Amino acid sequence: MRYHAVHILVSILASTASTAQTGPARLVKDINAAPTSASGSNPSGFVPFRGEAFFSASTLEGGNELWKSDGTDGGTVRVKDIRPGPPSSNPRSLTVVGDTLLFYADDGVHGFELWKTDGTEAGTVLVKDIRPGVENSAFFSTFVEVNGILYFVANDGTHGDELWRSDGTGAGTSLVADVEPGPLSSYASDLTALDGVVVFQAGDAAHGTELWRSDGTGPGTYLLSDLEPGTSGSFPAVIGHARGLAYFTIGEGKALWKTDGTSVGTSFVKDFPHYLYQWGNIEFQGMLFFRVQGDFGPAQLWKTDGTSGGTQLVADFEVQQPVTGGVAHGRPGGADLQLGARLLAGHAAEALRRHLGDRARRGEVHGFGAVGSAGDFVAFDFEQINQKVQYAMVIIDDKDSASV
Repeated sequence: MRYHAVHILVSILASTASTAQTGPARLVKDINAAPTSASGSNPSGFVPFRGEAFFSASTLEGGNELWKSDGTDGGTVRVKDIRPGPPSSNPRSLTVVGDTLLFYADDGVHGFELWKTDGTEAGTVLVKDIRPGVENSAFFSTFVEVNGILYFVANDGTHGDELWRSDGTGAGTSLVADVEPGPLSSYASDLTALDGVVVFQAGDAAHGTELWRSDGTGPGTYLLSDLEPGTSGSFPAVIGHARGLAYFTIGEGKALWKTDGTSVGTSFVKDFPHYLYQWGNIEFQGMLFFRVQGDFGPAQLWKTDGTSGGTQLVADFEVQQPVTGGVAHGRPGGADLQLGARLLAGHAAEALRRHLGDRARRGEVHGFGAVGSAGDFVAFDFEQINQKVQYAMVIIDDKDSASV
């Protein structure tokens, strides 16, 4: 594997940062075409299913509902108006399980509950009213598929927020385990699929919040390790997974741990002086690439293979002042580089520019992320200063030699 550590500073007007595109692009359909509407349809949550893209989108007359597209104007249609009229059902967490697409939606009668679709209006139905009546069984929930079963967190009004499972039928949708017995909640979260089991964070009165695992049965749902003995809990937070391992932090978020879903396979990896961020991390070439950053100062890109020795710094991101000729000077990973503006060409850099522009338009003033494109992995850090976006990036691939 070869690392192209490219430390570049570019200024892009925030209002036009996302105008660059890769390849031919065209409008598929003006979904929210009502003459009185000044806003777009805000399509989001795209999931491939049965040869089409399923997503949520909004119209003035129909609210935010479930849509699908085959890439043509005529083939881009609303699947079903789950909550009839202008109110929205707000479908979310679209997840394919077998030959069914499962998601959460609110039809205005049952609250946010589990729904499914086969891609047709008639085949888009409520799976189960987990919390009977208008109250939500969940508003946001991570969906994870393991061996044809959907795992998620729900509250039926009796057991609190706990781990549930579903095979897409009402009869096959049930509570897995009441980790915190009774109406109190274990607040299960950070669901991660690992080799036939689900690893998740949950809390009970005896241990506090710790790391748990489940094979979908009550007896097979148990505490992996009491990393902070007593009732206070270690508060594990999963930051990503790669090659059969889930990586997580405990406590204040400066210690990296790993688990393979077993108690003996749960162990410490490395301490860091700064925080390990939970989002924006990515698996690449069997390793987890993740962000480390303190309260102030530049972000760092690290990688890990699950061993202390294999947990290494890839690049320091430090936004610097631009210099003449489009050339920036930096020392990513400790190597002196002096590179020209030509490095802004190519699929990876283009994907980065577009992604960056989206974040700038949303008013984000600082951030870190990762973009995969054309076999390359791109990590970047950015700031928005005086209406301009400045970023540094590192491009990684597995070729002996490559340029961007």
